[in-house]
Order: sequence, then C-alpha cells, then structure tokens
Amino acid sequence: MIAALDVFEAGTSGATKLEAAQDLEEFDRVLAAAYEFPPGVLVYCFPSLLDEFRGFVARDPAGTAICALATVEVGGDCGVTLVGTAPEARGRGYASQLILFALAEARQRGCRTSTLQATRTGEAIYARLGYCPFGAMELWELRTAPDPTLGQ
Repeated sequence: MIAALDVFEAGTSGATKLEAAQDLEEFDRVLAAAYEFPPGVLVYCFPSLLDEFRGFVARDPAGTAICALATVEVGGDCGVTLVGTAPEARGRGYASQLILFALAEARQRGCRTSTLQATRTGEAIYARLGYCPFGAMELWELRTAPDPTLGQ
C-alpha cells in the first residue's frame, strides 16, 4: 500500500506515550507477543535492527510498551514494517497513533511517501489512515506442527 505523507497529521490521546525505541529487548518483547513468537527472536536474528531501522514504541498509561513498529527511509519513501500490538492492547488505536507519529517524523526529514505491506486484517486499518492499494504480493510459509515429544 502507498500513501502521500502530506495527508498525515500526528495526533495522540493523552494516555499514550509515543517515542523512538531505545531498547531492542523491549522492542522484541512487544513484537514477540504481537506475532506469537518466542521472546528474543529479533534480538538474536537482528541484533542491529535499531541501528538500521528507526524503531518506535507506544506505551500504555502505566508506561508499558504495548505496540511497536519500524521504519526505513529510502529515496523520500518511509517504509513501515514490523507493526505489532500486544494482544491485550489491540483495538485501542495504539498502532494507528504510532504510525501517524512515525510518519510525521519522516515527513520532517523530507520523506514524501510511505509504503507498506498489509495483511488482509491490516489493509482496512491502513486504508482508514490514508493508504491505497498499490499492488498485490503473496507470502507463503511452511509451518510444522510442534513435536509432542519435546513438550511443546
């Protein structure tokens, strides 16, 4: 999906703190919960993730990071990736607020467009934010059932 950044305005609720991610382990914990994979995967696979990408987190009123995303800027485009909200915080607008926050910062740095890959679930959310379909792609995964002898 694609959007022109001049249509985005950052807005937050008073209960949400939006900020640049400083701690890869905290960023990892949010996305592990969101994507239901073991904590530590991002730290192990992408130890320099926050050096290569701009990471962002949204915090609930208690200060707990409950939503995260990453962006990468190339040629005036802000690519949005790794958007995830912890299951207990879904449906409250954290991801939308965080995307708008990240895009406002990208626009200040000179980006003019934003692109992302959306799941069927995410497509409607991104469309409400101003993204339009740009093309289609398919992602295929080969998953195996847990081995019962390993206690999983």
